[in-house]
Amino acid sequence: MTSAEPSARVITLLEQLAQRLDCAHEIALAASSRLARAETPEIEAGIARLETVAQEFKLLVEEYERLPESAVADDRTDAARRELNRSVARIARSSAISGGLLERMILISRRRLELLNSATDGTYLSNGRTTEFDARGLRLKERV
Repeated sequence: MTSAEPSARVITLLEQLAQRLDCAHEIALAASSRLARAETPEIEAGIARLETVAQEFKLLVEEYERLPESAVADDRTDAARRELNRSVARIARSSAISGGLLERMILISRRRLELLNSATDGTYLSNGRTTEFDARGLRLKERV
């Protein structure tokens, strides 16, 4: 094996890792838009695809870690590492935004359920709480 072969393998692995991260990011963005529209079958299909991408990513990381240290330390792999770092940064920013959106959706849903619960029954249980509202089949929508 020549010195160029390990370097080429590292670059290929780094590019594949970046591709898997970008794919996971696209799936997560699609899932978040489907979450707002309550498209359950599409969300489940996206989750299954995301699990597959995560397994592929894990296998690529394991393969990357098995490479000899000299191949990983090659200067020619810097561009591929920078691209991988850009993908990671993009996903981190998007995840922070999506996490905030999801937290807001959950909070609004809980408040609406509490409001519906208090409006349906004015009595209290023996533990001091109101009766629980049965939310099965209920779809909540928010227009932002």
